[in-house]
Amino acid sequence: MMQARIVLISLLGLSTDAISDNVSLHENGKTLYQTLCQVCHSQPTTGTQRVAPPMFAVQKHYHRQHKSATDFINHLSQFITQPSKENSLMPGAVQKFGLMPQLNISLSEAKAVATYLYHNPERAPGHQRQANVSNPVIHQQDTADPLKTSKTHALAAKAELGKNLLTAINQKGTIGALGFCHENAMNLTQQVAEQQGVEIKRVSDKNRNPNNAANQSELTYIQTTKHQLSQGKSPEAKLLRQDNRDTVYIPITTQAMCLQCHGQPDIHMTPQTLNELKRLYPDDQAIGYDLNQLRGIWVISQATTAAAQPANDITSDENN
Repeated sequence: MMQARIVLISLLGLSTDAISDNVSLHENGKTLYQTLCQVCHSQPTTGTQRVAPPMFAVQKHYHRQHKSATDFINHLSQFITQPSKENSLMPGAVQKFGLMPQLNISLSEAKAVATYLYHNPERAPGHQRQANVSNPVIHQQDTADPLKTSKTHALAAKAELGKNLLTAINQKGTIGALGFCHENAMNLTQQVAEQQGVEIKRVSDKNRNPNNAANQSELTYIQTTKHQLSQGKSPEAKLLRQDNRDTVYIPITTQAMCLQCHGQPDIHMTPQTLNELKRLYPDDQAIGYDLNQLRGIWVISQATTAAAQPANDITSDENN
Protein backbone atom coordinates (compact mmCIF):
# COMPACT_ATOMS: atom_id res chain seq x y z
CA MET A 1 0.00 0.00 0.00
CA MET A 2 2.80 2.45 0.88
CA GLN A 3 4.57 1.68 -2.44
CA ALA A 4 1.33 2.35 -4.31
CA ARG A 5 1.00 5.73 -2.61
CA ILE A 6 4.58 6.65 -3.51
CA VAL A 7 3.96 5.68 -7.16
CA LEU A 8 0.78 7.79 -7.23
CA ILE A 9 2.64 10.74 -5.73
CA SER A 10 5.33 10.39 -8.41
CA LEU A 11 2.74 10.25 -11.19
CA LEU A 12 1.18 13.45 -9.86
CA GLY A 13 4.55 15.17 -9.93
CA LEU A 14 4.69 15.63 -6.14
CA SER A 15 7.69 14.97 -3.94
CA THR A 16 7.36 12.91 -0.76
CA ASP A 17 8.98 15.83 1.11
CA ALA A 18 6.21 18.16 -0.11
CA ILE A 19 3.54 15.70 0.97
CA SER A 20 5.20 15.30 4.37
CA ASP A 21 5.33 19.08 4.84
CA ASN A 22 1.67 19.37 3.84
CA VAL A 23 0.64 16.66 6.30
CA SER A 24 2.64 18.31 9.08
CA LEU A 25 1.06 21.70 8.35
CA HIS A 26 -2.41 20.14 8.35
CA GLU A 27 -1.74 18.31 11.64
CA ASN A 28 -0.46 21.45 13.35
CA GLY A 29 -3.41 23.47 12.08
CA LYS A 30 -5.91 20.88 13.25
CA THR A 31 -4.35 20.67 16.71
CA LEU A 32 -4.24 24.45 17.12
CA TYR A 33 -7.82 24.82 15.87
CA GLN A 34 -9.16 22.16 18.20
CA THR A 35 -7.38 23.50 21.28
CA LEU A 36 -7.55 27.25 20.66
CA CYS A 37 -10.44 28.12 18.32
CA GLN A 38 -13.06 25.40 18.51
CA VAL A 39 -14.00 26.06 22.12
CA CYS A 40 -15.48 29.46 21.15
CA HIS A 41 -16.44 28.90 17.50
CA SER A 42 -18.22 25.53 17.80
CA GLN A 43 -21.97 25.10 18.21
CA PRO A 44 -22.93 25.92 21.82
CA THR A 45 -24.31 23.16 23.98
CA THR A 46 -27.79 23.39 25.48
CA GLY A 47 -28.02 26.14 28.08
CA THR A 48 -24.83 27.94 27.04
CA GLN A 49 -24.54 31.28 25.27
CA ARG A 50 -22.60 31.76 22.05
CA VAL A 51 -19.49 33.92 22.52
CA ALA A 52 -18.26 34.02 18.89
CA PRO A 53 -19.63 33.38 15.39
CA PRO A 54 -19.79 29.71 14.35
CA MET A 55 -16.82 28.60 12.30
CA PHE A 56 -18.91 27.57 9.28
CA ALA A 57 -20.06 31.22 9.04
CA VAL A 58 -16.48 32.51 9.28
CA GLN A 59 -15.38 30.11 6.54
CA LYS A 60 -18.33 31.11 4.36
CA HIS A 61 -17.40 34.80 4.55
CA TYR A 62 -13.73 34.15 3.77
CA HIS A 63 -14.47 31.78 0.89
CA ARG A 64 -16.89 34.32 -0.58
CA GLN A 65 -14.36 37.15 -0.36
CA HIS A 66 -11.19 35.19 -1.19
CA LYS A 67 -11.49 32.65 -3.99
CA SER A 68 -7.93 31.28 -4.00
CA ALA A 69 -6.32 29.26 -1.23
CA THR A 70 -3.45 31.75 -1.01
CA ASP A 71 -5.72 34.76 -0.47
CA PHE A 72 -7.93 32.87 2.01
CA ILE A 73 -4.96 31.68 4.08
CA ASN A 74 -3.07 35.00 4.00
CA HIS A 75 -6.04 37.17 4.97
CA LEU A 76 -7.39 34.84 7.66
CA SER A 77 -3.95 34.32 9.24
CA GLN A 78 -3.44 38.10 9.25
CA PHE A 79 -6.68 38.56 11.18
CA ILE A 80 -5.83 35.75 13.60
CA THR A 81 -2.47 37.31 14.50
CA GLN A 82 -3.68 40.94 14.49
CA PRO A 83 -7.48 41.10 14.89
CA SER A 84 -8.94 44.54 14.18
CA LYS A 85 -12.24 46.02 13.08
CA GLU A 86 -10.57 47.29 9.92
CA ASN A 87 -9.52 43.87 8.59
CA SER A 88 -12.58 41.96 9.81
CA LEU A 89 -14.92 40.54 7.16
CA MET A 90 -17.72 40.21 9.72
CA PRO A 91 -18.56 43.65 11.18
CA GLY A 92 -21.91 42.36 12.40
CA ALA A 93 -20.19 39.66 14.45
CA VAL A 94 -17.74 42.20 15.87
CA GLN A 95 -20.66 44.39 16.93
CA LYS A 96 -22.50 41.45 18.49
CA PHE A 97 -19.65 39.57 20.17
CA GLY A 98 -16.88 42.16 20.34
CA LEU A 99 -13.50 41.96 18.63
CA MET A 100 -11.74 38.63 18.99
CA PRO A 101 -8.90 38.89 21.54
CA GLN A 102 -5.37 38.54 20.22
CA LEU A 103 -4.22 34.94 20.57
CA ASN A 104 -0.49 35.57 20.77
CA ILE A 105 0.43 32.85 18.30
CA SER A 106 3.02 33.11 15.54
CA LEU A 107 2.20 33.88 11.90
CA SER A 108 3.29 30.36 10.89
CA GLU A 109 0.89 28.86 13.45
CA ALA A 110 -1.92 31.14 12.24
CA LYS A 111 -1.24 30.03 8.65
CA ALA A 112 -1.44 26.40 9.76
CA VAL A 113 -4.89 27.08 11.26
CA ALA A 114 -6.02 28.95 8.15
CA THR A 115 -4.77 26.14 5.89
CA TYR A 116 -6.68 23.56 7.91
CA LEU A 117 -9.85 25.68 7.78
CA TYR A 118 -9.57 26.22 4.02
CA HIS A 119 -9.48 22.47 3.37
CA ASN A 120 -11.96 21.44 6.09
CA PRO A 121 -15.27 23.32 5.87
CA GLU A 122 -17.36 23.03 9.01
CA ARG A 123 -20.96 21.95 8.52
CA ALA A 124 -23.88 24.22 9.28
CA PRO A 125 -26.54 22.77 11.62
CA GLY A 126 -28.56 20.15 9.74
CA HIS A 127 -25.98 19.68 7.00
CA GLN A 128 -23.40 16.98 6.47
CA ARG A 129 -19.75 17.98 6.56
CA GLN A 130 -18.36 18.48 3.05
CA ALA A 131 -15.75 15.94 2.00
CA ASN A 132 -12.50 17.14 0.47
CA VAL A 133 -10.43 14.46 -1.22
CA SER A 134 -7.35 16.69 -1.25
CA ASN A 135 -7.00 16.49 2.53
CA PRO A 136 -3.80 14.75 3.61
CA VAL A 137 -3.94 11.77 5.93
CA ILE A 138 -3.83 12.76 9.58
CA HIS A 139 -1.30 10.94 11.74
CA GLN A 140 -1.17 10.74 15.52
CA GLN A 141 0.50 13.79 17.07
CA ASP A 142 4.17 13.34 17.85
CA THR A 143 4.51 13.38 21.63
CA ALA A 144 8.32 13.28 21.68
CA ASP A 145 8.64 17.08 21.78
CA PRO A 146 7.62 18.29 25.27
CA LEU A 147 7.83 21.96 24.25
CA LYS A 148 5.33 21.37 21.46
CA THR A 149 2.93 19.23 23.47
CA SER A 150 3.11 21.55 26.50
CA LYS A 151 2.15 24.49 24.33
CA THR A 152 -0.87 22.49 23.16
CA HIS A 153 -1.86 21.86 26.78
CA ALA A 154 -1.45 25.56 27.64
CA LEU A 155 -3.54 26.58 24.63
CA ALA A 156 -6.29 24.18 25.72
CA ALA A 157 -6.34 25.73 29.19
CA LYS A 158 -6.23 29.26 27.76
CA ALA A 159 -9.11 28.50 25.40
CA GLU A 160 -11.30 27.04 28.15
CA LEU A 161 -10.63 29.96 30.49
CA GLY A 162 -11.08 32.48 27.68
CA LYS A 163 -14.40 31.04 26.55
CA ASN A 164 -15.82 31.10 30.07
CA LEU A 165 -14.42 34.57 30.76
CA LEU A 166 -15.99 36.01 27.59
CA THR A 167 -19.31 34.43 28.54
CA ALA A 168 -19.10 35.95 32.03
CA ILE A 169 -18.23 39.40 30.65
CA ASN A 170 -21.10 39.26 28.14
CA GLN A 171 -23.59 38.14 30.78
CA LYS A 172 -22.43 39.99 33.89
CA GLY A 173 -19.97 42.69 32.80
CA THR A 174 -16.44 43.14 34.11
CA ILE A 175 -17.49 43.18 37.78
CA GLY A 176 -19.39 39.94 37.44
CA ALA A 177 -16.50 38.37 35.55
CA LEU A 178 -14.19 39.13 38.49
CA GLY A 179 -16.43 37.10 40.75
CA PHE A 180 -16.54 34.29 38.21
CA CYS A 181 -12.74 34.14 37.98
CA HIS A 182 -12.40 34.27 41.77
CA GLU A 183 -14.63 31.23 42.14
CA ASN A 184 -13.87 29.19 39.01
CA ALA A 185 -10.51 29.96 37.36
CA MET A 186 -8.42 27.46 39.31
CA ASN A 187 -11.08 24.75 39.06
CA LEU A 188 -11.34 25.19 35.28
CA THR A 189 -7.56 24.97 34.96
CA GLN A 190 -7.56 21.78 37.01
CA GLN A 191 -10.30 20.26 34.85
CA VAL A 192 -8.27 20.89 31.70
CA ALA A 193 -5.16 19.46 33.36
CA GLU A 194 -7.02 16.26 34.21
CA GLN A 195 -8.38 16.00 30.67
CA GLN A 196 -4.89 16.50 29.21
CA GLY A 197 -3.23 14.15 31.73
CA VAL A 198 -0.69 16.74 32.92
CA GLU A 199 -0.22 19.29 35.69
CA ILE A 200 -1.10 22.87 34.71
CA LYS A 201 -0.83 26.06 36.72
CA ARG A 202 -0.45 29.80 36.15
CA VAL A 203 2.03 31.73 38.27
CA SER A 204 3.32 35.29 38.40
CA ASP A 205 5.76 37.56 40.19
CA LYS A 206 2.77 39.88 40.71
CA ASN A 207 0.12 37.38 41.70
CA ARG A 208 -3.53 38.06 42.36
CA ASN A 209 -4.35 34.76 44.04
CA PRO A 210 -1.76 33.82 46.71
CA ASN A 211 -1.82 30.26 45.33
CA ASN A 212 -0.40 31.56 42.04
CA ALA A 213 2.85 32.97 43.45
CA ALA A 214 5.94 31.94 41.46
CA ASN A 215 8.77 29.95 43.05
CA GLN A 216 12.44 30.86 42.64
CA SER A 217 12.98 28.90 39.42
CA GLU A 218 9.84 30.41 37.90
CA LEU A 219 10.85 33.90 39.03
CA THR A 220 14.21 33.55 37.29
CA TYR A 221 12.49 32.62 34.04
CA ILE A 222 10.02 35.50 34.45
CA GLN A 223 12.82 38.04 34.86
CA THR A 224 14.68 36.66 31.82
CA THR A 225 11.52 36.81 29.72
CA LYS A 226 10.76 40.37 30.80
CA HIS A 227 14.24 41.35 29.65
CA GLN A 228 13.62 39.70 26.27
CA LEU A 229 10.36 41.63 25.84
CA SER A 230 12.03 44.92 26.82
CA GLN A 231 14.50 44.38 23.97
CA GLY A 232 11.72 43.75 21.46
CA LYS A 233 12.38 40.01 21.29
CA SER A 234 9.72 37.31 21.19
CA PRO A 235 9.58 35.42 24.49
CA GLU A 236 10.62 31.78 24.37
CA ALA A 237 9.23 28.77 26.20
CA LYS A 238 11.68 26.89 28.41
CA LEU A 239 12.03 23.17 29.17
CA LEU A 240 13.44 21.82 32.41
CA ARG A 241 13.99 18.05 32.61
CA GLN A 242 14.86 16.54 35.95
CA ASP A 243 14.22 13.18 37.62
CA ASN A 244 12.29 11.83 34.61
CA ARG A 245 9.91 14.78 34.67
CA ASP A 246 9.50 17.56 32.11
CA THR A 247 8.46 21.03 33.24
CA VAL A 248 7.82 23.70 30.63
CA TYR A 249 7.44 27.43 31.22
CA ILE A 250 5.32 29.30 28.66
CA PRO A 251 4.94 33.10 28.79
CA ILE A 252 1.57 34.84 29.17
CA THR A 253 1.53 38.35 27.73
CA THR A 254 -1.21 40.93 28.23
CA GLN A 255 -3.88 41.50 25.59
CA ALA A 256 -6.33 44.40 25.38
CA MET A 257 -9.05 42.43 27.18
CA CYS A 258 -6.69 41.68 30.08
CA LEU A 259 -6.31 45.36 30.92
CA GLN A 260 -9.91 45.65 32.14
CA CYS A 261 -8.80 43.84 35.29
CA HIS A 262 -4.98 43.98 35.11
CA GLY A 263 -4.31 47.38 33.56
CA GLN A 264 -3.30 50.73 34.97
CA PRO A 265 -5.72 52.34 37.45
CA ASP A 266 -7.52 55.42 36.08
CA ILE A 267 -6.40 54.52 32.54
CA HIS A 268 -7.72 51.02 31.85
CA MET A 269 -9.68 50.21 35.00
CA THR A 270 -12.80 51.77 36.51
CA PRO A 271 -13.09 52.67 40.22
CA GLN A 272 -15.79 50.01 40.53
CA THR A 273 -13.43 47.35 39.20
CA LEU A 274 -10.67 48.43 41.59
CA ASN A 275 -13.05 48.32 44.55
CA GLU A 276 -14.24 44.83 43.65
CA LEU A 277 -10.65 43.64 43.29
CA LYS A 278 -9.82 44.97 46.75
CA ARG A 279 -12.83 43.14 48.16
CA LEU A 280 -12.04 39.81 46.49
CA TYR A 281 -8.22 40.00 46.67
CA PRO A 282 -7.06 42.23 49.56
CA ASP A 283 -3.38 41.59 48.71
CA ASP A 284 -3.75 41.88 44.93
CA GLN A 285 -0.54 42.75 43.08
CA ALA A 286 -1.69 42.00 39.53
CA ILE A 287 -2.43 45.50 38.23
CA GLY A 288 -0.46 48.23 36.48
CA TYR A 289 0.14 46.38 33.21
CA ASP A 290 0.12 47.72 29.67
CA LEU A 291 -0.20 45.86 26.35
CA ASN A 292 2.27 43.06 25.54
CA GLN A 293 3.82 42.86 28.98
CA LEU A 294 4.52 39.63 30.82
CA ARG A 295 1.53 38.95 33.06
CA GLY A 296 2.76 35.54 34.21
CA ILE A 297 3.57 32.08 32.88
CA TRP A 298 1.98 28.72 32.30
CA VAL A 299 3.76 25.88 34.06
CA ILE A 300 3.13 22.50 32.43
CA SER A 301 4.56 19.44 34.17
CA GLN A 302 4.42 15.78 33.16
CA ALA A 303 6.44 12.60 33.28
CA THR A 304 9.07 12.35 30.55
CA THR A 305 7.58 10.22 27.77
CA ALA A 306 9.26 7.07 26.56
CA ALA A 307 9.42 8.63 23.09
CA ALA A 308 11.46 11.58 24.36
CA GLN A 309 15.20 11.35 23.98
CA PRO A 310 16.83 10.04 27.18
CA ALA A 311 18.73 12.76 28.98
CA ASN A 312 20.15 13.75 32.30
CA ASP A 313 19.06 17.07 33.80
CA ILE A 314 18.66 19.47 30.87
CA THR A 315 17.55 23.00 30.22
CA SER A 316 16.55 24.02 26.73
CA ASP A 317 14.86 26.94 25.04
CA GLU A 318 12.16 26.81 22.38
CA ASN A 319 14.40 28.07 19.58
CA ASN A 320 17.51 25.99 20.38
